[in-house]
Amino acid sequence: MSRRVRTQVSRRGFLAGTAAAAAAATVPAIGQAAAAPAAASATRPNILLIVTDDQPKQTDWALQKAIGWLAGQGVKFSHGHVTTPLCAPSRSSIFSGRHAHNHGVRNNAASAALDQNTTVQRYLKQAGYRTGLFGKYLNSWNIADAPPHFEDFALLQPGYVDAKWNVNGAVQTINGYTTNIIKNRTLGFLDKAATDTRPWFAYVTPYASHGPRTPRTDPVRPRPSTRAPPCPNGTAAPPSPRPTAATSRPTSRTPPAPWRTAGASARSSCGCSSRSTTPSRPSRTSWRPPASSTTPS
Repeated sequence: MSRRVRTQVSRRGFLAGTAAAAAAATVPAIGQAAAAPAAASATRPNILLIVTDDQPKQTDWALQKAIGWLAGQGVKFSHGHVTTPLCAPSRSSIFSGRHAHNHGVRNNAASAALDQNTTVQRYLKQAGYRTGLFGKYLNSWNIADAPPHFEDFALLQPGYVDAKWNVNGAVQTINGYTTNIIKNRTLGFLDKAATDTRPWFAYVTPYASHGPRTPRTDPVRPRPSTRAPPCPNGTAAPPSPRPTAATSRPTSRTPPAPWRTAGASARSSCGCSSRSTTPSRPSRTSWRPPASSTTPS
């Protein structure tokens, strides 16, 4: 007999899961692009490797769709173990296929010890693959230095929002949420397969869900509508309080922005002010202060 157990998720676990979910949300889009008909033969498959950062196992609750999508078309390893669970040593093992005591990167400050001539990206590039890196590379790596054997790269200096990047040799700050930037850069790399017949290797490494586990805070908002929202109860709105000269006297003759006009018209045509999503302001031209009022200098 099975018994369902409800897991208590801590605040830290929730934030980690949220950041991980943001990274996982990019998986279907990238995976679908990767599954497009490839020009390469079956003996030279395309390779997509996605590596999340410091992701605890207890964040699986946030990744059920991604895990199901990947495992449903592949294999899920339920008893996998990392020999050296530290950023640079572990990533160096991915690149080289060797343990930390063999590749020499035994801590996060020893990234330079990795022999770049014995990495998977070097062998694949030598074999005629397009190679791309999008996201985090190795700890202690200088952001100004290009990652060896990656011909197309957007190297991230770890961060979640408005971070510094090295994009194909140009160090720059790119505004936005880094997980989304990594997704878009990766999709652009995959789209080149339409004109470049070489097989490809894409190493995709978002910063999530590494601390401070910052989730995206700028969700896409719908454009403001110029149509008035329907009134749910058919009642008239109470009259708005009369504006005062101190708060509403115009400071310029510039017409109000369209989004403000849309909000004002929506509010005036419906009695339910709570349904209006855009704050309204009094007309800049239809109201004038009373003749007896004193205009401040």
